[in-house]
Amino acid sequence: MKKGLKITGIILGALLLLIVALAVIIPVAFKEKIKEKVESGLNDMLIAKVSFNDYKLNLFRSFPNASFLLDNLNVTGTGDFERDTLASVKSFRIVINLKSLFADSGYEIKSVVIDDPVLNAIVNEDGKVNWEIMKESVPEQAGPEPVPGEPLSENANQEPFADIEEQSGLKLLLRRFAINNGRLTYTDRESDMTAKIGDFDFLLSGNMSESATGLELELDAGSIDFVMDKIPWLTDASLSFASAIDAQLDSMRFTLMDNILKLNDISLNFSGTAAMPGDDIAVDMLFSTPETSFKSLLSLIPAFYMKGYEDLNTSGNVTLDGAIKGIYSSADSTLPDVVVNLLVSDGMV
Repeated sequence: MKKGLKITGIILGALLLLIVALAVIIPVAFKEKIKEKVESGLNDMLIAKVSFNDYKLNLFRSFPNASFLLDNLNVTGTGDFERDTLASVKSFRIVINLKSLFADSGYEIKSVVIDDPVLNAIVNEDGKVNWEIMKESVPEQAGPEPVPGEPLSENANQEPFADIEEQSGLKLLLRRFAINNGRLTYTDRESDMTAKIGDFDFLLSGNMSESATGLELELDAGSIDFVMDKIPWLTDASLSFASAIDAQLDSMRFTLMDNILKLNDISLNFSGTAAMPGDDIAVDMLFSTPETSFKSLLSLIPAFYMKGYEDLNTSGNVTLDGAIKGIYSSADSTLPDVVVNLLVSDGMV
């Protein structure tokens, strides 16, 4: 019995040493291979200049998965936006299924974590945008022209990302996507509008490889500024949103479950759906806020009119509800209909 236990212990010890040795050797042996795969994947997907300082592969942080880290990632535009930085990221970490390192079918990405990103979205004077950097899929062989009245070929409605995924060898089987301490700027030179978001944290979790799944979303922004036609409508506002979402990923239809949105001192609850079957967004939402103080409503008045807001003496209650229904389309500037009902009781300033 003792001899058998001793042999078993020796075997287990040898296996443990082998696992540790592999954990040390594999990151070195596959480092260049993974770097080439990431670089080729990005180049296949993007029309932009992508660079990063360093990269690391770690098998201990997320074992039995592999953790891949890019440091100081930068994405700069081309063409009309050649001198503009679209995005910069202090660190970009992905978790890869370790088994897929040895497979020919590509690497499976399970989670993405982005630290200290800076995003600059720009619309120039001609209406061109700098974030349209995804390459369109190009068929290997052009088929015959479609004949009116005849059914389309089997691949006619194939998703554009299917070709990109196949070419790059990357598979997105995400369960977690996180952004920490982000900074976003939107500049619309055509409409004279600027929006800035600072201290931005975002977390989306759930099984995003399933066609129907439940998602959890958390969003926090510590500072929001919005200026339009030189008027500051929001200055240093705070925003948070938390929601459970029923997601039908095949049809890109999302239903909000338990949720709460807070903008400064105003809290709102939403119910309804948003669908994105194509480029447009179809919205059918109701929103309401429980009875709140009149001063909470005043916290939304543009800062241009609200110097000394903190010293105001107020009383009274506010009830707010409404609906958002219709199509949002950036192509033809279509907006959904919005109905707002506001009731102020015994308000005093």
